[in-house]
Amino acid sequence: MKSLPNTKVVANFFQRYSKSIVLIITIFGLIILSHSLRYNLFYAIPPQGSTWDEVKYAFNGISLINNKVPESWSYYKRYGNFPTKKIRGVNFRFVKPYFDDTPLFGLIMGSYSLLRGMNTFEKVKIDVLRWPMVKLGTINVILLFIIVYLSIGFWEALIASLIYSTAPTFVISSRMPLAENIFVTMSLISLILFWLVNKIKRSKIKTLLIFSLFLLGTAAPLIKQTGIFIPVALAFLFFSLKDFKNSFLMVMSLILSQAIWFSYGCYYNCQLFLDLQSLFSGRKLLYPVNILRLFDTFRIAEKPMQMDGWLIWGWISIIFLSFIT
Repeated sequence: MKSLPNTKVVANFFQRYSKSIVLIITIFGLIILSHSLRYNLFYAIPPQGSTWDEVKYAFNGISLINNKVPESWSYYKRYGNFPTKKIRGVNFRFVKPYFDDTPLFGLIMGSYSLLRGMNTFEKVKIDVLRWPMVKLGTINVILLFIIVYLSIGFWEALIASLIYSTAPTFVISSRMPLAENIFVTMSLISLILFWLVNKIKRSKIKTLLIFSLFLLGTAAPLIKQTGIFIPVALAFLFFSLKDFKNSFLMVMSLILSQAIWFSYGCYYNCQLFLDLQSLFSGRKLLYPVNILRLFDTFRIAEKPMQMDGWLIWGWISIIFLSFIT
């Protein structure tokens, strides 16, 4: 009969690896919690049709892959006269070439749509598009835990990830196939890579990490124009550490992304593209009413929903932390 393991050996094992065991259990628990909340009724909440932005990326990607021309719906009159087409009871005004958004996220969602058999606009289903975002939202919770854990500590990481896992604002909005959700992923990955760049001394690994940051900085504005904040933030972070070489590299990634975007636009219709860019740059984003909405309106989709207390608490936290840090 085999003897039982030595109690002292078992105790030493748990003492030595207790931190790792706790981390594994915590991450596993966060995965279950965040995924279950995001998966529950993801196809129904928010209601389908709350914003038709959910389908525009898939439309654009399907058109680019199948027809080699960007096409999706848009309400901008600058495109010219295009007829509307009814799909699932909704009139969409399809325009081409479509320049409302940069093409990368459209290609991602278009590729996924084709893999799921949605090879025409009529076959695109919002609930199918939301399914991978549920998975991505769960990954974002773990990425948030990792960056806070590396930067501050375990308990702060646990609190932050629990809030992000359970707050209705984050749970509901992370289900939607919008470019902003992949920005969360890219932002968190870029912060983790930035932390590693400043901790790892091995030149080969460090070079690989910096190259990965360069690729992220280039890709982010090609997901959507507002992704420009990622390379800009990275440039400032490196600059704050007086790492001017890598700061300049992040600026170069931004320049490269803009060069790709303008080349893309001019390839299809340069005059229309430039006209639309000037139109987009004046979209009244700084009007007082739009700024005030950041404080008093909980807005996930086109239709305002009930107020979420986490929005108020977020503003209180920003003001409070600015005085103590």
